[in-house]
Amino acid sequence: MIVIIGATIFSVGAINQYYFIEGFPFSARLGNITFRGAMQTDLIGFTTTFASILALHLFHKKKPVTYKILFIACFLLTTTATLLTQSRGSLIGLCASFIILCFANKRNLIFVVLAALLIFLTPGMSDRIKNQGFTKDIRTKINRLTLEVIKDHPIAGIGFGMQIYGNKNVLDLEKLNKQLPPEYQQNGAIIAAPHNMIFDIAIRTGIVGLALFLYILITSLWMLWKTLSLKKDEYFRSWAICLFACFVSYMIPALFADTTFGPMAIIFYTMLAMITILWNLVQKDKNEHAVKSH
Repeated sequence: MIVIIGATIFSVGAINQYYFIEGFPFSARLGNITFRGAMQTDLIGFTTTFASILALHLFHKKKPVTYKILFIACFLLTTTATLLTQSRGSLIGLCASFIILCFANKRNLIFVVLAALLIFLTPGMSDRIKNQGFTKDIRTKINRLTLEVIKDHPIAGIGFGMQIYGNKNVLDLEKLNKQLPPEYQQNGAIIAAPHNMIFDIAIRTGIVGLALFLYILITSLWMLWKTLSLKKDEYFRSWAICLFACFVSYMIPALFADTTFGPMAIIFYTMLAMITILWNLVQKDKNEHAVKSH
């Protein structure tokens, strides 16, 4: 509830601030010019999408009408905020998560269709997709430069710290950029950020750190899978699917953004904590049934 209400309040405030107070047209990406720091345009979706999935999941639970109205209102507001960012990574993650939620409740297919329609009806979205597509942007060049850094520091990385990647005393990005083929070189100021969660971990902690991080992700997925295979109870099954949808909706845009700080990191840790709590509940329930059977 805290995540849902907090994200909804933010969505209302952000939309009101950007479009009604600052006066930007709805074709402009939410917060693209004036929002800075951890809640800039491409990062907003991590919070709003997480809240949208949880709100939709709780909407289908057996709750009083008042709660249903509250959850659907929160869902619509946070989803609207996500769409207005026009972040392609967030939109793919949002649609993918809704499709996954259909396995828990087929009625969610309505929201998949609704989200798809809203994407193409959102002012400026169709032009953004036509002009840039989903791959033709600066990120291709960023990824090539990132791979060069990983090649030079494969084992232990360059050290963990959000500012170390752009520190000229530690890493000469300009030199590495010039070593790339001309078509992959960044012109002008070099973007000193990997804009990819997996690459970000690999750069700062090396292959060793990346292996440990991937182990955390794989373990989380294994917990969800085992929950689905062990428990046929609707409560555990629906929550496992919901959290898997959250996982997918987070990891897809994380391949196009830096997420190891601020609200994005909090959402990530919260999601892992919820998966762990669900797993512990499954084990507790399993042990109780084992005791009763004896």
